[in-house]
Amino acid sequence: MAGDPAQTRFNGSAGPTIGVEAELFLVDLESLDLTDGAQAILAACAGDPRI
Repeated sequence: MAGDPAQTRFNGSAGPTIGVEAELFLVDLESLDLTDGAQAILAACAGDPRI
């Protein structure tokens, strides 16, 4: 994907807007307990302006 995410522009709106947010949880495959793996995932996605 081309482009610098720091240069992303958003259109303003005088009226109210709606946003969508997804909340994801990481689960250990063996125990099915919640696990902290966000740093590894973010590191693997480094440079992707969608993340």
